[in-house]
Amino acid sequence: MTESENSRLNIWVEKTEIHGDWKEPDTTPYSLGTAIVSPQEAKGGRDYYRALREAKVGDIVLHLLQDEYSIVGASVVDSELLTDQELPEFILDRWKPEQQEQGGYVRKLREFTRLDSPLDVKTDILSNPTYKEDLKEIRENHERLFYTTWIRKHNRRMARLC
Repeated sequence: MTESENSRLNIWVEKTEIHGDWKEPDTTPYSLGTAIVSPQEAKGGRDYYRALREAKVGDIVLHLLQDEYSIVGASVVDSELLTDQELPEFILDRWKPEQQEQGGYVRKLREFTRLDSPLDVKTDILSNPTYKEDLKEIRENHERLFYTTWIRKHNRRMARLC
């Protein structure tokens, strides 16, 4: 990582799933840790993918497998936002026709590092009292965090701190 990348470093969480062989690490140019691909809008026109527009080259991406709720690796953003990529059918098949028509967002990644022991987000981070104050401060200063809903549903004492 260059010094200029390090000076403005942000950390993002990619919520994803391994929903086909193409998403397995090191299998395609769109696999886990190689690129992040999304439609430009979610179903119903919601802007769930705003973070892809906001990320910068050099930012860190933590890869969260949403079914397991575990962080399995990390990568570095390696490209500006790409909006004119020709996407393969195995990606487009998962999107609604209007999303296919709009096209997608792509961020190339580099330096994928798989964790030897994935972090269980619920147990290792969210339910760990060591991080309680840090998580509270993060929630107070940031919006649209991937874990806010889980905290409200599963840990009422922490939810009252919001």
